[in-house]
Amino acid sequence: MTEVACSPTFHVPVLVHETLTNLRVQAQATLIDCTVGDAGHTIAFLRAAGPGSAALALDRDQEALDRARARLQSVGLEDQVTLVHSDFADVQEVACQHGFCQVDNVLMDLGFSSWQVDTIGRGFSFRQKGPLDMRMNRAQDYTAADIVNHYSAQALADLLFAFGEEPQARRIADAIVRNRPFTDTRTLAETIADTRQQRRPARLHPATRTFQALRIAVNGELDQLQKALPQAQALLAPGGHLCVIAFHSLEDRVVKSFLHRHSNRRARNKYATPAPTACALTAPLELLHRRVVTPSVEEVTANARSRSARLRAACKRPMPL
Repeated sequence: MTEVACSPTFHVPVLVHETLTNLRVQAQATLIDCTVGDAGHTIAFLRAAGPGSAALALDRDQEALDRARARLQSVGLEDQVTLVHSDFADVQEVACQHGFCQVDNVLMDLGFSSWQVDTIGRGFSFRQKGPLDMRMNRAQDYTAADIVNHYSAQALADLLFAFGEEPQARRIADAIVRNRPFTDTRTLAETIADTRQQRRPARLHPATRTFQALRIAVNGELDQLQKALPQAQALLAPGGHLCVIAFHSLEDRVVKSFLHRHSNRRARNKYATPAPTACALTAPLELLHRRVVTPSVEEVTANARSRSARLRAACKRPMPL
């Protein structure tokens, strides 16, 4: 609980109004929050749904669960939430273990919290000198340092291109191999900035894409998402709603492809691929919006970190008789 005591402010959740609008909010409604963080979305849902509503909240980061527990206690909602330390790739097993086998809502907020970025010891930020860590679950052994200091130049370049969409992946990978070993985030970021060629001033820091790629690789983020989405669909009761908030094109592409592949738009969607046979008995989804939902100008002005958030939502249709 030390992290909570040292941090009196909590992460500001994004797209809260838009999320509540797209969730099935009613008396005694249930929610599975796959990535609870500081519990901002969960609290908003429970307040809107009222007495009798309940939530199962997962997070792979134990410090996040400690913060969520403290925040829920501070607003008197701790008795309505079951907190579980788990990857959301195991959401179906965890949900059934705790009596949430058929729920009204599943929410995935795929971003990481402001306090995770700002905590130097977590190693997520290239703006501060921290360890090359980047683990969401600090119980795992694999860190960003393992990738940076041990991957071959070709493997690094492939990773930076695949997970960071970095156009200068090979140049950066070669520079990393030449200058390693690296022990901290600032030295790595400076090496990337000195290496990366830019024709004009850029909005993003030169190390942004590389750090994104390393974080995704360390935490297996895309693999987790691909495993969790079909489980979320299976956990929804007929009429239940699925909301997913993504923060970069790679994860948004996974979400978009899944929703279209399992929805009424599948046949006419150019991105769709045939639905797996295993999903044949799963009720299809109905997209709640034709286009992705983005933050308002007012929200971006108040919270600049919300600018890249993208919300997609769908409703589970009843199985045909």
